[in-house]
Amino acid sequence: MKKVLVFLLLAALLITLVACDPTKGGDTSNDIVVLLDNKDMDLYQRTIDAFSEKFPQYNVKPIWTAGDDIQTNQATKIGNGTAPDVIVGGDMYTEIYRKNLMDLTELIERDKDELKLDDYVGGVMDNMKNSKGQVVFLPRSYNCSFLYFNKTLFDAQKTNLLALNLPYEADTPESERHYPNPAWTLNDFFKAAGALTLKENGSYIQWGSDTLTTWWGEWLIHVRQSGGDLFDADGNVTFDNQSCYDAMQIMYDKSYGNEALGRPKITVAPGETDFAGFQGGRVAMVYGGHTNNWARYDAVGIDWGMTVLPTGLVTRNGAEYAIEGYGISQTSKNVSGAWEFIKFITSEQAIDQLVSDGGLPIRMSSYNKMSDGVKKDRCTLAIEAINPNGKFGAYACTLPRYEYFVEIANTVATAEIGLMMAPDSSRISIKECCKNIQVKGNNLIEINYR
Repeated sequence: MKKVLVFLLLAALLITLVACDPTKGGDTSNDIVVLLDNKDMDLYQRTIDAFSEKFPQYNVKPIWTAGDDIQTNQATKIGNGTAPDVIVGGDMYTEIYRKNLMDLTELIERDKDELKLDDYVGGVMDNMKNSKGQVVFLPRSYNCSFLYFNKTLFDAQKTNLLALNLPYEADTPESERHYPNPAWTLNDFFKAAGALTLKENGSYIQWGSDTLTTWWGEWLIHVRQSGGDLFDADGNVTFDNQSCYDAMQIMYDKSYGNEALGRPKITVAPGETDFAGFQGGRVAMVYGGHTNNWARYDAVGIDWGMTVLPTGLVTRNGAEYAIEGYGISQTSKNVSGAWEFIKFITSEQAIDQLVSDGGLPIRMSSYNKMSDGVKKDRCTLAIEAINPNGKFGAYACTLPRYEYFVEIANTVATAEIGLMMAPDSSRISIKECCKNIQVKGNNLIEINYR
């Protein structure tokens, strides 16, 4: 419900808010209000403390918020006229917040020597512009989708996994040939996940994989890897087709199994326990995931690994590539302070701190300072994965930039996929689900955006 509310609120903002120029008249406050994820409170607080020491004239006032609630609460505040000074967003929010964000182009040009934009991982800054060509965010981190796996659970089933004769790359050490690797296909994923889904006394005690149906973090990957996409070239929803049927079949089969396709049940279905997800230690794999979870996996003591996603029904390409960024509200009463804070939280110093806490470097200088080892290997893979000219080619795909993307993906699609996965008489067929997403999505666009 929270995801539904946030995008309804955002849609309303696009229609009702009128742009204004807060730079006229000067700043009237020393406060800097920003919503920050309470799961990363320690890291953010260290950054805030360091900023306050350097800029004692400003008063940072974080609103600690659950990560899933940040956009909902932020949109509510914008809508009722109490927008935070710093807007949390990124590439997928450049259009959603286009009437609420300052154009940072002049400030960036003024402070370009300090910002060191050339230090960012290639191509990142190009995604910080809205449809008018205005730069509205500075980037702090990014996500790219991978296949994550719990090494402890894989090691416990090593004999069974090796017996499946799953493929591995030629240079794979013998001790790691039972782990996921770039040679895997979707079928290999299902086989391994089946061996890792365990029962005891008739009840499931471990899942081979997690599943994510409440937002696009997994199903859009399957759609793209099956040869489809959510929108066509004209921005219309295109979901009533074989590629999307195949993708939704994958989602359904994970929870319910499909003997005809050789797919065992490998994950939770509605009404079953998810064992607290991957971080709970009883889920073997994550198909997609988020790089922000790296530090959290480390914090709970999971021995985990990662590799690129298996090749899907048509292609391996389709991993989400999304950038987190920070912008300034057009109604901010402390533009100068907000700008200094954004520069600070995206600076080399701040990214160094993020990396030391187990995060992903978005600046090459921070990456180059890392010591060789497992953590740097993770980051190397993540940087390779977003390089269209690298080993994995067009593996990483940016999200649609249409202002209605999130609303359709997380309201229309989520609702229909939920009905498709329902364990009772409310369940709809896969084809009905796909048709409804296309029809309802295009109706929403026609009524609200055209």
